[in-house]
Amino acid sequence: MRRAVVFALTLALSHQVGEGTAWAATPAGAAFLNVPVSVRQIGMGGVSTGGFDLLRAWSNPAVLAEQRTRGQAALTGASVFGGEFTTIGSGASWLLTPSWSVGAMYSGFTANYDEVDEYGETKGGRYRSVSSIGAASAWRVGPARAGVMLKMVNDSVFDQTASALAADVGVTVSVAGATAGVAYRNLGPSLRTAGAPGTYEESLPAELRAGVAYELAAARVSAGAEFAAAVGEPSRIAVGVEWRPVARFAVRAGTANLSDAGGQLTLGLSAELRSFALDYAAAAHPVGLTHKVSVGYAFGRTREDFAAAHEAARADRQAREAAAAAAAAEAAAALPPAADAAVGVSADAETPRPAKPAAMPTGRNLAVADLQAQGVSPTDAAVISDMLRSAIIKTGKYNVVEKANMERILAEQAFQQTGCTTSECAVKLGKLLNVHLMVVGSVGKMLGDFYLSVRLINVETGQSTYGDTARAGDSAGVEKAITRFAKEIAARVK
Repeated sequence: MRRAVVFALTLALSHQVGEGTAWAATPAGAAFLNVPVSVRQIGMGGVSTGGFDLLRAWSNPAVLAEQRTRGQAALTGASVFGGEFTTIGSGASWLLTPSWSVGAMYSGFTANYDEVDEYGETKGGRYRSVSSIGAASAWRVGPARAGVMLKMVNDSVFDQTASALAADVGVTVSVAGATAGVAYRNLGPSLRTAGAPGTYEESLPAELRAGVAYELAAARVSAGAEFAAAVGEPSRIAVGVEWRPVARFAVRAGTANLSDAGGQLTLGLSAELRSFALDYAAAAHPVGLTHKVSVGYAFGRTREDFAAAHEAARADRQAREAAAAAAAAEAAAALPPAADAAVGVSADAETPRPAKPAAMPTGRNLAVADLQAQGVSPTDAAVISDMLRSAIIKTGKYNVVEKANMERILAEQAFQQTGCTTSECAVKLGKLLNVHLMVVGSVGKMLGDFYLSVRLINVETGQSTYGDTARAGDSAGVEKAITRFAKEIAARVK
């Protein structure tokens, strides 16, 4: 942000230079490519590592892989010096699969000022604008995230425009609340244009960013630090902290550049209402306080819901393929002996038959009842139940009844499974579904935290063979708890 202010002030002083030296008279516009676009990032001093919002992907494209809903969009802007200097940023992204995100982003910086001749007379309004539009893609592989962005950069002064194609690459790794990230940005040829009064060429400001962050979930606090160095510019160190006193509200503070005397203090606020998010940031500069706001919109299913549906569809497809293979094998085994004689083989001879696929032990037939909702919506409880069902299927240890089949059978028997948490209810439900094991439990929410409880019931004896509870601060914590439950239940296979 400090470079933005210096740039605007420099433009205001360039009015004494004529059109013939327009490019030489204005500062390197491409330096704006290294100014943060995300308002949340600005509020934390410029630290992009650790947190998530769509526009942080401008500083490290790997951040895009942290997207939490199927689709997201964001818009930000600011106007300072009475409209002489404006910035705008926007983006949209989409989850193609639970581990693959794509997005498109735009950023623009425009300065308007009056040009005067050598006698001090105003010759008219002039401007300089720098814009960049990019397409990004990011992937999740275990704790690692990787991303790449290709972007077209345009730098215009008066009636001349220079363009270049650039690329950003980045990675992040998250383990036990700690995150580390590295990004190398603005890789590509120089901005170049030809025309009167000559040829202009400006190198892209290649930048290296490296940061670390840590989230203390119990205190709802996260902090981070980031180092950034661009070609031809002094290196910068930023630090920031974020605190969420209540769900859907956050307060941020940071220092944008520790290498300056006293640094540059920043503050930020965020509020979320349903699918919308409103962000604000303020940064202190020698010329005064600058402000920036953004609005974001998240839509579609959550990543966890999308992943559960994706896994359920995969398991259902595998089940249909296995059933088709078993039916084909049984049909081949049922061929009469005459079929063998027709091809010159004696009916009395012992002819090999295709073996039937081995049936899964009946003791592994299992069903998962919808978790009882306590302080959460029935939809949230159903989504978490599907996550648990898919996680158990993924272990490959049980023959799990699909939810659609459960609903059909229970509808025929006029049985309501909602709120089924007792052993007696689990036994009755298990007998209707013809399974030997039932998973029942509940999911609740208190003071912003999720509380999950599950039990594994033996339908034949009515005894609980496994039980556990977990607390989670967010959807990622819920996913971890569900994975642990599934592994523990799978370990009960004899």
